[in-house]
Amino acid sequence: MREGQDAYWRDFGQQLDGSIANPVWRSYSDSLVSDWLIKHLPPAPLTAVLKTDLFEEAAGGGIYPLLKSVSECVFGIDLSSPVCARAARRYAGLSVFVSDVRRLSMARNTLDVIVSISTLDHFEDVSDIEAGLRQLFAVLKPGGLLLVTLDNPANPVVRLRNTIPWPLLKRLGVVPYPTGATLGAREFRKLLERTGFEVSAPATLLHVPRSIAILMARLLSHVPGSAPADLFCQCARMFEVLGKLPSARWTAYYTAFEAQRPENGRKT
Repeated sequence: MREGQDAYWRDFGQQLDGSIANPVWRSYSDSLVSDWLIKHLPPAPLTAVLKTDLFEEAAGGGIYPLLKSVSECVFGIDLSSPVCARAARRYAGLSVFVSDVRRLSMARNTLDVIVSISTLDHFEDVSDIEAGLRQLFAVLKPGGLLLVTLDNPANPVVRLRNTIPWPLLKRLGVVPYPTGATLGAREFRKLLERTGFEVSAPATLLHVPRSIAILMARLLSHVPGSAPADLFCQCARMFEVLGKLPSARWTAYYTAFEAQRPENGRKT
């Protein structure tokens, strides 16, 4: 089963049509992630930054421009060669290569920052998340930073979605690609610390009702001009105030962590 899912991701990208790209939604999602990253990225200039998947850069704008503004070199990996090719065509300065985050072919102790936006939660088992984290720890420089998000299983919608077989979700138009195992904030923090990271308090991201928002964004993608898309982003962002409430752990679709490899920490 695992090999079947891996094969799916290797071929993913050949079918990146408008229904998946959804430019209005992608623009909003990219801006939300960028705002969170800006709060945590170290001061420029950095030498080398890695992004652990390239779906956003292949399907929309992505966060490459932000990463390039703080780093001399930006690397991007993806299991899918079509996704890598599309991202490379979009951004000539992005150094892309096909690679599995669980089996990185990068030199150890070379990266200042790794950005992993909902990458580790697309595999079938928690052991895959752990394998990926160990690889990421190894390629970071001592003192390097991992900025990582996972699907939030405390959100009842995410929890329900993860109990429904993906073929049915795809047929219903709810999720265009398979989701995988994930961890709650407490469990993920423990795993990060067990890997060797020093972990800051988690944040929560994306509090707007996702399925409804994606549908509205898709409809607005067909409306000429930028005003409808701008209005959508303004309205959707208003829901982020929910992140300041005690109920944030249930309304967020993602948990986000800043995790640092210690300056004098152990090496894997």
